[in-house]
Amino acid sequence: MIVAQWHEYGNSTENGQGGRAMNSFFDRVKDLADQHDDKVDAALEKVGDIVDDKTGGKHTEHIEKAVDAAQQHTGGGDSTKQ
Repeated sequence: MIVAQWHEYGNSTENGQGGRAMNSFFDRVKDLADQHDDKVDAALEKVGDIVDDKTGGKHTEHIEKAVDAAQQHTGGGDSTKQ
């Protein structure tokens, strides 16, 4: 199903264009995330808080570790640490 949708939108790598188009898309997303690192880090914190709340605090350590790891992969790293 996913493959069919992928081909439907012309993103097939068979014609040589899909790979470059996806790389370009991901490069643009990465550039935007790097430009707005503080907002991305704050959003990741908020998502982590929501997930922690929904799981009743049972997985707080794991959630914090995942949020920290995600923040390290955007921009200049975690911009929310004091």
